[in-house]
Amino acid sequence: MQRERYNPPSTSDQFYCYGCNRQKRKCQELMDQQYLMYVDATSTRHELEKRISQLELLVQLETLETEKAMMLADRPRTKAPKTSEKDEEKESLKKQVEDLTKMNEKLAEELRKTTVPVKKFTFDEWKSGVDEMWKDRIEELSWQLVDKEEELNKYKEAFEKQKRITERARRKNAEIQETVNALTRELSELKRPEQQ
Repeated sequence: MQRERYNPPSTSDQFYCYGCNRQKRKCQELMDQQYLMYVDATSTRHELEKRISQLELLVQLETLETEKAMMLADRPRTKAPKTSEKDEEKESLKKQVEDLTKMNEKLAEELRKTTVPVKKFTFDEWKSGVDEMWKDRIEELSWQLVDKEEELNKYKEAFEKQKRITERARRKNAEIQETVNALTRELSELKRPEQQ
């Protein structure tokens, strides 16, 4: 499953469209979730396949153990051997030892077949994996950078808006102060004739 990502905005209109960027980010998050679900399902499938293989091996080993037990049960049981039967007893024991040796060799061979070899990667495969990891990390950081730039632009717009409001309030305050000063002067001029 190949991961796909949106390209970052290339124009100022796209850059300042917070809704579009947010929608793209949501789509990217959904795609990342789907990718992680795919990886998890693949990992689970591999684990189950490995478990099935191990169970099959256990069944084979149980079968071989059963055959071994049956061979031991079928061997001739002799009572106290007489001196004249020692050679026959030695031959029988020798044959049993050979059978057990063959059985052990067969079990060892089955165990060797089930040994999972360590997967080795070539340098190119290893380098490609590292490059892919860093590429994903860089893309993630680039999306975080886009988010931070959007926040910075919002703060800048809010700051400029507040600055304009403050400037208007300052001018209004200056006008009111001028009006108050003018009224104060008029009041002072009106009081002078009364004092005279």
